[in-house]
Amino acid sequence: MDLKLFSERIRELRGSKSQREVASAIGTTQQSLGRYENGTRKPDLEIVESLARYFQVSSDYLLGLNNQPSPHYDLHIAADVIGVTPPAVEHLLEMRSDETIYGFEELLDYVLGVLPAELMRSVMRAQNQLMARHCDRVRMLEQYNQENGTDLPRQILSSDLNDYSAAEKLGLKAELIKFNAYYEKVVLDRCQEELKKPDKITVETAAEFEQKCKQYAEYQMYRADQMWDTAMQDVKAFLRTIRTELFDNWVFFNQPPVNSKKEDAE
Repeated sequence: MDLKLFSERIRELRGSKSQREVASAIGTTQQSLGRYENGTRKPDLEIVESLARYFQVSSDYLLGLNNQPSPHYDLHIAADVIGVTPPAVEHLLEMRSDETIYGFEELLDYVLGVLPAELMRSVMRAQNQLMARHCDRVRMLEQYNQENGTDLPRQILSSDLNDYSAAEKLGLKAELIKFNAYYEKVVLDRCQEELKKPDKITVETAAEFEQKCKQYAEYQMYRADQMWDTAMQDVKAFLRTIRTELFDNWVFFNQPPVNSKKEDAE
């Protein structure tokens, strides 16, 4: 824990509020809060959680483990994609849930309408590749369970091959590592059979053939990720070019509907 950074961030987040006000809100004394801000007292977990809830930031941010204040990391991803700040994304989400805000769906329709057709096709192709790989891994998982007498659930499989978070929560990380090794071996065997065909590659040594097979297998496993990353980069670049246009149209769409009955009465 970076105690100096922790104290700096508390002072920054407190802003113009008094120590007494913040201390009362989190259930501690003004003197204790002062020591936290001066870096002379190390907080316990309960205080960190209380401060995080009060300031609406993540505990990791307070502890200096990352530089993202928001407890919702997906906000930062969305903000980065459309080129605005995380608070702006939060504001848009709040407006989306407000029944008095009009035109949100119309704006989304507008965005889909202005996306170039080729860009939409590349996103769909990448998504299809991710889905195809996931379905293939599900089939392999069933085969793995049958061959090894295990009962690993599908829920441990993530679209990211290196994501072990779900398996770790279920206490199955070690088993997922074994399955991934099995998956890589099956893909490698497939690639070896494919590259043995006369019209595929020409190699001089067995070692060179093995190296080519490993490279091809890695490409087969991760090309879906590469396609998706490329498509998202293209979408991000395009949305940045029409950022002003998007917000101009938001202002246009964000108008209350005309009350036709009232007009008729008048």
